[in-house]
Amino acid sequence: AAFRACRGEPVPLGSRGTLLAGLGSGLVWNLSNACQLLAMSAYSVPYGVAYPILQASLVVAGLLGIFLFREIRQPSAIAVFFASAATVVAGAVLLGVFGPSPAAEPSAAEPSAARPSDALRAPPTTAVDAPPAAPPPGGHLSPDALEMLGKVLLEVMSIQLLGFLLKRSGAVTPVTEAGIGHYVAVIGFPCVLFRALSELQPAAGILPLMLVIGSAKALVFGAAYLIGSRSASRAGGAPGEPLLRGALFAIFGTNSDDVGLGVPILGILFPGRVDALYVLAAMQALLFNPLAYVLLGVSGARSGEPAVRPSLAATLCTVLVGLRSNMLVLSVFAGLAYRLIVAAPLPWFASYPIELLGRPFQPLVYLIGGFGFVGAFDSLTSLPAAVLPLAVVALKSLCLPMAAFLAMRWVEPDGDYIFLYALLPCANSALVIARIYGASGPLLATLSSALALNKVAAFLLLFFAGILASESSPREAMRIKATFSFAMLCLSLA
Repeated sequence: AAFRACRGEPVPLGSRGTLLAGLGSGLVWNLSNACQLLAMSAYSVPYGVAYPILQASLVVAGLLGIFLFREIRQPSAIAVFFASAATVVAGAVLLGVFGPSPAAEPSAAEPSAARPSDALRAPPTTAVDAPPAAPPPGGHLSPDALEMLGKVLLEVMSIQLLGFLLKRSGAVTPVTEAGIGHYVAVIGFPCVLFRALSELQPAAGILPLMLVIGSAKALVFGAAYLIGSRSASRAGGAPGEPLLRGALFAIFGTNSDDVGLGVPILGILFPGRVDALYVLAAMQALLFNPLAYVLLGVSGARSGEPAVRPSLAATLCTVLVGLRSNMLVLSVFAGLAYRLIVAAPLPWFASYPIELLGRPFQPLVYLIGGFGFVGAFDSLTSLPAAVLPLAVVALKSLCLPMAAFLAMRWVEPDGDYIFLYALLPCANSALVIARIYGASGPLLATLSSALALNKVAAFLLLFFAGILASESSPREAMRIKATFSFAMLCLSLA
């Protein structure tokens, strides 16, 4: 509408009744936000309880769509809605009973509940009169870090929006997209990972962290493989199709965007734990991805003619030999070898070119993410068609965080870090691997839709998980939420 108005064209606003209905719905929505503020200020309802209950408005909207507007008429869809509504209501009740209490909110009248960001403004104290550090009442993430998190997410989404518009308008051709993806996979990401691993500083607690994340990913890897193989058995296809689907689903469920999105986001919230992300990326490259490559190699062998099918041992050797040309694996081995043998920073004549080659990695990864949104939702034409992509998204955005949450008791101090790490979306390389190993049209469409849905869900989950893990007061949290919502509105209008 704003674009047409700037060009001097008539703006279609619809009938007067439609306009009044839209204004009325906006008024009701803003009244609900005002009631939320009233509940938090007058009745001391914690933000971690008030906001999820506010999202239960989706249940009311769904009931209106079923009984008043008759928008949903299929019995199966109505049954799925009521099952989901029961889950939402049960979650709201559990939050009200077992959620954070008002005492967990920091108060301005209590000096002991000062926020960590206040220490940045306070004058320095000597070692004699410095009070002992007290643990924060609700978490250890400051509101300043939370606001920076929102800004980083908006910057990433802006670059992804640019990538979407460039590909949608035809400015980026498939050849250009393939070239950008090849640079990221063969040059950019290996250079970033090699430089980080070669200058890695050993930190306490990295082995328990790897054990927890590795255990959670192993559980999700197995669950994803079972779902993928069972879906192939029902759909039919070539003999190697179950292994192909199972391996690709397993990659999707475990291959997090550790460096592209994890470093800028978790680097803000946990500045001292950035090196762990490179270690976790190396663990993915050396453990879970090669295991999936073996399954994909066996799948390709079974798809051939029975008379010329290689043995399992020959297939395994072929896959392992093929890893010698995998630049990501080579960069991990080279970086770790340099760190263990030389144990010194890279010389300037090697460090600068490697850093320069890896510098375009982040913006190009965000652009590739925007390319992937073009046509990603075309296959979601019905509820049955959306079941499998949603199941794949649930593996990454729900099952992995839940598995990490169950294993969190092993490393209690790193609980927030582990949970937020598990919420990171799947890396775009999962789709590249699917194309390389000859995924079929419907399977590729399923993975494309799942990747786009996963990114949308992960961005929202990361932001609100950061709010719940922070010490923001209700006023501060609502201010950040309002800024984030306004920016999202501007992006949607664009």
